[in-house]
Amino acid sequence: MITNMITKLTLRNFKLHKATELTLSNFNLLTGPNGMGKSSILQALLLLRQSDQQKVLETGLFLNSDLVEIGIDADAFHQSASAEETLDIEIETDDLHRFIWKFAKDHSSDLLPLVESYGDSSLGLFGPHFQYLQAEHFTITEMNPRSQLIVKLRQQLSHKRGRGEYTVHFLAHYANQIEVLPLLRHPKAKTSWLKDQTDAWLGEISPGIETIVEELEAQNLVRLRYRYATAEGEYTNPVKPENAGFGISYALPILVAALAARENSLLLIENPEAHLHPHGQAKLAQLLTLAAQAGVQILLETHSDHIVNGTLVSIKRALQGDSGVAPEKVRIYYFEKPPETYQAEVIAVPVQEEARIIKPPKGFFDQFKKDIKILMGF
Repeated sequence: MITNMITKLTLRNFKLHKATELTLSNFNLLTGPNGMGKSSILQALLLLRQSDQQKVLETGLFLNSDLVEIGIDADAFHQSASAEETLDIEIETDDLHRFIWKFAKDHSSDLLPLVESYGDSSLGLFGPHFQYLQAEHFTITEMNPRSQLIVKLRQQLSHKRGRGEYTVHFLAHYANQIEVLPLLRHPKAKTSWLKDQTDAWLGEISPGIETIVEELEAQNLVRLRYRYATAEGEYTNPVKPENAGFGISYALPILVAALAARENSLLLIENPEAHLHPHGQAKLAQLLTLAAQAGVQILLETHSDHIVNGTLVSIKRALQGDSGVAPEKVRIYYFEKPPETYQAEVIAVPVQEEARIIKPPKGFFDQFKKDIKILMGF
C-alpha cells in the first residue's frame, strides 16, 4: 500500500541544511535568493527515490544516478558535520507513518552507508505517481524520443535529471487514456481527456494553440507540431515547436505533469515561470493550485512573484466560494543564509485572512517596491 501526503520533512547535515524542518501541505512554495538551499529540499527526496530505484536504499544513499548528481560525501554533508555525525532524512505522512534514514560518510564511494533506518517501503515517493521537472527542461523539437519503458511501464515524463524528455511520447500515448481530475478541467476544452485539456490550458499561454502529436514507431520517435485556430473556425498549417516560441514548449511538461496527476501524486517542479509571460505564469499558478486542491502534493521552487501572487489569487477565489485552493493547503517558505553562517534558515511566510501576506521577511519579492522608491525619488 502506498501512503499519502508528506506532512513533515526534516534534514540534518545535508548540504546547507544543518537542521531544517518543514511542515508541508499540498502546495508548497520554496522561495528566496539563489544558493540558499531551496533545491536541496527537492534533492533530498530525489536521492531517496533514486536509491530505491537502484535497489540500494536498504544499504545506502546513492549520490549520483538518473535523478540527481550530488558528487561525493563532502558535497552531500554539511561542512560542519563531524566524522561521527550522520546525514539524516526524516519524513512523516498524513496517515501517521514515519520514515527515518541515517547515512554515514564514505570517502571512497558515492554510496553513503546506511547506519539506521525506520519505516517500510510504502512511501508514495517511491511509487509511479511521481514526476520531477528540473529548471532546465529537455528542448522539445519536432522529433522527440520515445520509450516504452519510461512512458508505458514507469509512467514518467523524464528519465534523466527531470528533463521531461519523454513528455511528447507521454502525451501521445495517454492522450485519450487519462481523464483529468474534475477540478482541473478547463471549461473550453473539447473533452476531459489529457490531450484536449493540455491544449486548452496551453491556450492560456498562447491563445488558440493546439498540439499535433504522432508516434512514429518505425523510427522510435514522436513528432510534435502546433497549429492555431482561426476566426473562421479553421486551423493554420502546422508549425514546428522551434517556430512557435520557446516558452510554449517549456510549459508543456509542467502542464502535462499536473493534468495527468492523480490524488496523492507527488510533483517536484523547479522554476516553472522560466520563459513565460506574466499572464502565463499566473495561469500556471492557477492550474497547479487547483491540482493541490484536488489532492496532488506539489513542492515548487520559484523566483517569480507572479507565481506567488497567482497562488494568493487562487486562495482568494476559494475564500469567495469559487474554484481555488484552500489556505490550509498552502505553505510558503523563504530561504536565506546569514553571511556569518553556512547554514540555511527557513522562514515560514503565513498567508493571513483575505489571502494577504503581512510583514513578509526582508527580501521576500520586494525588488519592485525598491525600484519604485528610486523611480519616484523617495
